[in-house]
This record gives sequence, structure tokens and C-alpha cells, in this order.
Amino acid sequence: MVTKKISECQSALLSVILEHPSIRRLLQQQFLNASVAAFSPTDTTALAVKKIPLYRLKHPTKFIYRCSLALRLASQLSLSTTAIAQQLVTHLMAVHATPKHPHLEFTLELGENGVIDCLLCDHSLVFWLDRFPKFFLPSFTGKVADSGLEEIKAINLFPLQYTHARCCALLRLGDKDRLIEFNTQELGQLRWLWKTPNPIGWNFLGEIPELRLIGQFFHLVDNIEEVAPKNYISLAMQLCEAFWEFESSCRIWGEVKQKTPVRAQARLGLAAVTQLLLGWLLQEKFKVTAFVEM
Repeated sequence: MVTKKISECQSALLSVILEHPSIRRLLQQQFLNASVAAFSPTDTTALAVKKIPLYRLKHPTKFIYRCSLALRLASQLSLSTTAIAQQLVTHLMAVHATPKHPHLEFTLELGENGVIDCLLCDHSLVFWLDRFPKFFLPSFTGKVADSGLEEIKAINLFPLQYTHARCCALLRLGDKDRLIEFNTQELGQLRWLWKTPNPIGWNFLGEIPELRLIGQFFHLVDNIEEVAPKNYISLAMQLCEAFWEFESSCRIWGEVKQKTPVRAQARLGLAAVTQLLLGWLLQEKFKVTAFVEM
């Protein structure tokens, strides 16, 4: 699909206050606000936040969310999709987060049929990774449906438990080698246990398996409130598979540890985030033990 930037990079930025871990939810709210401000649609039933048509593209190295709201509004407004998209972009760009509010920045691109792509800027990816572990649990614990979990009790959860234990093993080794440090040695606790280095050198990441694992972090938090409990296992297995690929492709020890210890620490950071997410799923959603060693 042919795309073009709305204008020069500096003026084509969308700033979004980081109020929730789910980037899709944040962007859906921004597009809802922009549509109301631009068009004051009479029929708002199709404009509930969760109904805004927006999804993340499967790109190997970039984090892009695509919105096709203009196509949905075209019949109601009797305007072309391009005209609607341009108005949406104008209102999106008019929103500026104040420096005192933590925010993410996206570059906007307008494509065919009025689709709008929101490309997460690299520095905002680093910022999201730094903030995410600390406010994931408060955002989701007790707020995601448990009903229907009896349907998955017969499913084999061993791959999840094994992956959680494997993450713990890597983290213990990193602590033993004094690459990283935790607030406690009890890795079974359901909280963010990382102490140092702080901040983590997320900007040293960039290999495709690393980015694919980060993409699964996005995928899980974007969808955990949307899917039925019986589908939690699918989200969890996708996370595990991405972690297995990451671990087999991205070294932590040896030359990496000696020459670029910050990269080794960042990779251990990915293991720590994976451990946090799997621990939450196992303990809070599946009601089983999250093994710290096997």
C-alpha cells in the first residue's frame, strides 16, 4: 500500500498520554476524540472506544497501528475517506501532551482509502518498556474476566510453567554474575522485582527476535481484555513461542556480556517482563503455580 507522511516529521507527531499499558486502547480513545471534535456525528453508537477499527500491523522491525475509521464514517458523513482522514489527522495533531504527563509519540501517515498509520517512535518504545512493568499489574489485576476458565482446566499449561521457570533461571544467573540485581530473591512474588540497572538500556535492543518478543507484549495487553477467558491460553502460548525464539537467537552471556553488558542486561530485562506476564497469567488467570525452577 502506498503511504505518505502528512507533513514534515516534526509536525506530523501525535502525542498520547500514557494512561494505560495498551497502546491500542490509547489510540482508539484518541481517534474517538478526534472524530467527535471534527464531525460531531449524530450516530455515536458505532463510536464506542472498543469499536474504533484499529489494529497493529505485522511489521518485523516497526510498531505500527492502522486505523480505518474514515471508511466507517464515510457513509454517515457523505464525504470521501481521504477528506475524513485528513480532518481526523488535523485534530489528532492538535493534541499536545504537557511535559509533566508521561506520553508516547507517533508519526502519522495517510494511506489509500483513508487509512491512517500510527508509527510508534523509537524513543517512545523505550519509554513504554521502561514504564510498562511498573503499571501493568495495577492496570489489569482484578479487571480481566475470570468467568469461563473452567473450559481451559484440561489444557496442558506445562509450556507456560516451563517458560516461566526458564525466565527465572536466566534472571538468577544474571544476578549471580552481577549483571542485574533484584529487590528480593523470591522470584515467585507477583510484582516487578527488578532493582538495577535502572533504567534498563532498552535502546540497545533491535534484533528481530527481540522486537518480535516486544510485539507479543503489545499483543497480550492489547487483547487480554477483549478475548474470552478460554482464549487466554492462545495469547500465553504466542508469548512463550516468541520468548523461545528470542532465547535461541539472542545471546546474553559470553562475548555479549563481556563487550556489551548493557545489551545483555536489556535482554535479561525482556526475560523479566516475560516472567512477569506469565506469572500473572498462571497465578491470576489460570490459578496454578508459577514455578520458579524445574
